[in-house]
Amino acid sequence: GAPGALLHHMMTTLLLKNGVDVSKVNFVNIGSSSAVFRAVLAGTVDAGPCQNNVHYNQEDYGIHSLAEFWTELPNYPYQACYASIDAIENRRETLVRTLAAFQSFYNFLQSEKAADPFTEAYMKVTGDKEPARAMEQWKFVFDEKPFSITMPWDSIDYLQKANIEAGIQREEIPHERVADLSLAEDALKLIEQMG
Repeated sequence: GAPGALLHHMMTTLLLKNGVDVSKVNFVNIGSSSAVFRAVLAGTVDAGPCQNNVHYNQEDYGIHSLAEFWTELPNYPYQACYASIDAIENRRETLVRTLAAFQSFYNFLQSEKAADPFTEAYMKVTGDKEPARAMEQWKFVFDEKPFSITMPWDSIDYLQKANIEAGIQREEIPHERVADLSLAEDALKLIEQMG
């Protein structure tokens, strides 16, 4: 990914964690995760991040994993929801209800009940006729439970430190200027009230 994009930031964070001098790494903007994977296969680049479906089928592709992001960077916040200050101030209830809907979906997706519907949907959308590959995807989601509307302050602090180490942020920003976690807290309360 482009400098500052998620793929680039993840790679930089992982390399720095392992003592690599990133100034000596030639980063190339290939594009999305899928494009990076194709570039690795073609030998256009030496290494790059790929999706977990590739991880489970490395032998089939003739590649091997150098690291598992979810294991090496457990505090890395891979996704976040963003809203403008105007939306937070003037459409708070809508945001809370939206977050509640996301978390309800995440709870289902990361439960045993989701195995069959996920497999069916994955095969339909991708055209893949092999249910084992769909189950690998679901098993990752079930085992790792990567989706949540909450983001611990530890993860935010971790990301700020990674940004400072990578030279893209000068100093830590106070929590109250970084995030409003009360929206997620209210969404969780709403889910609890709805039973």
